Amino acid sequence: MQKHNKNIFISSAVIFCLFFSISSFAQADADKQLKEIGEKSKSISTSDPWTVKNVITVDELAVLLNKGSKEVYIYQVGFKKHYSKGHIKGAVYAGPASEDDGLQLLNLSIKDLPRDKDIILYCGCCPWTYCPNIRPAFETVDKMGFKNIKVLYLPENFTEDWVNKGLAVEK
Repeated sequence: MQKHNKNIFISSAVIFCLFFSISSFAQADADKQLKEIGEKSKSISTSDPWTVKNVITVDELAVLLNKGSKEVYIYQVGFKKHYSKGHIKGAVYAGPASEDDGLQLLNLSIKDLPRDKDIILYCGCCPWTYCPNIRPAFETVDKMGFKNIKVLYLPENFTEDWVNKGLAVEK
């Protein structure tokens, strides 16, 4: 009988340890998700044309790019001098969306894409709340009927939030 109780005790201990380990991983995952939701929430003001589902964080995009996803189209909608200094690998320059010429270039760049493709827009010229380009870019792409539009949340600017984190840049 003692051997049976000992086996039950050992089995219970193993189950507890596994549960605790899994719970720890689940908690860490949940904490990360809450942090990202909090970060995304900071990116939205009442006048913004997007919702939380349209915001992608630097960490989320880095993971997506590391997976080698070929079905993501990234457009830099800021000023040419910033794009020339360095941009996200594979990003297409689509002109400053705060100017009519930039919006026309953006329109030309994406007009032939299927409307269900993932499109990621970013600028990073200045702090997010003051960016003159990201909002008109999003509104333009949205009006064109695209369903999977994301805006890359760069709280400070591209250099601070992408380059200084050591993420891939091409010139």
